[in-house]
Amino acid sequence: MTTAGESEAPTGRKLRLLAIDDEPRILRLMNAVLSGSYELAVAGDGEQGLSLALSGKPDLILTDFNMPKMTGQELLRRLRQEPSLEDVPVIVLTGHEDDQLRVDLLRNGAQDFLVKPFSVEELRVRIANLLRVKQARELLQDELQSRERDIGALVAEVAARRAALQAALETAQVARDQAERASQAKTTFLALVSHELRTPLAVLRLTVDRLRDRTTGPGGGGAPSEVQRMEAALDRLKSIVDGVIDYTTIQSGRLDPRPERTDLAELVATLRLTFELQIEAKGLRLDIDIAEEARFVTVDPRILRLILSNLVGNAIKYTDRGFLQLRAHIDGGLVLTVRDSGRGIDPLDAQRIFEPFEHGERIENKTTPGVGLGLAVVRDLAAALGGRVSLTSEKGTGSTFTVVLPV
Repeated sequence: MTTAGESEAPTGRKLRLLAIDDEPRILRLMNAVLSGSYELAVAGDGEQGLSLALSGKPDLILTDFNMPKMTGQELLRRLRQEPSLEDVPVIVLTGHEDDQLRVDLLRNGAQDFLVKPFSVEELRVRIANLLRVKQARELLQDELQSRERDIGALVAEVAARRAALQAALETAQVARDQAERASQAKTTFLALVSHELRTPLAVLRLTVDRLRDRTTGPGGGGAPSEVQRMEAALDRLKSIVDGVIDYTTIQSGRLDPRPERTDLAELVATLRLTFELQIEAKGLRLDIDIAEEARFVTVDPRILRLILSNLVGNAIKYTDRGFLQLRAHIDGGLVLTVRDSGRGIDPLDAQRIFEPFEHGERIENKTTPGVGLGLAVVRDLAAALGGRVSLTSEKGTGSTFTVVLPV
């Protein structure tokens, strides 16, 4: 997470970022992720980006590689020809994992690059790292200019600091490459395992259904408790597999939002049927309130259904008695709130639970089933639509999750 010190110049002003990309959804994502911490300007092509860079010197530039009018490589060359911009850090976004391309970009003046699709947290960290290096360099330059030193000592000090910085950058590069390989291996492994589990799950479900039919018989009696336990275990396993598949789909960049006019009331009614048995089993009450102006919205219904399904399912899981509320209204966007009277969440855990494989309970005391991907999926899906998710909760008083989406 970017701290206030990392997003401000020594003068106290917000650091200025310039994002250049011909894909509107990338610019929307940049705006959602960065505008709160930085002063952000955006451009849809290289020529416009160069003009904005010249008119207001940014502290850091993010640019796509393949763009109309002027490519990222040509833009990089033009930036380095301008004396006022030659020291501005540049991060290049590319969809190609090409080693020679990376070498060429670094040789031509890029400080870093990101391969699409990239994670929001990785983007934040790389921006913060480059800005820290830039600020340190500027502070060093100011310090050196304010003192009179022997030229020989000055050259030796600069050389030593440059060598130390280069060593640090090389170490960071190695660590980053290792982290990228580990992350890719994890995503590939999860995708493979979850898809391989789908076929045996389907076979087990069919077998259990047949067993239920045989044991109930023509008299219509209820299924034996052994069959019911098997069905519950299969439902739990299917929920875990579905969650992993959703997560790996987002991380692989295959998610393609397709907004369309959506009847929110109808979508929520279908969702309610999905969770009806779980709600009744716990004796909970589900209240639904959809404001008239929010009845029809333009949004991707698949993604919206996944967001609400994960939030409602999470609320049911951690609520043992009382109520659930699902509300929707328009206030600068589509505002969705899911509230429960459950166990609540310690404020110290409010950020942690949105990370993959984290739970509302500490792992050493965990009693509630699940692998901890639901809220991470909600966060990333909301970001994919240009929105955000927040949490208000206290231990023992229930939780309220709020998702705000542009419509």
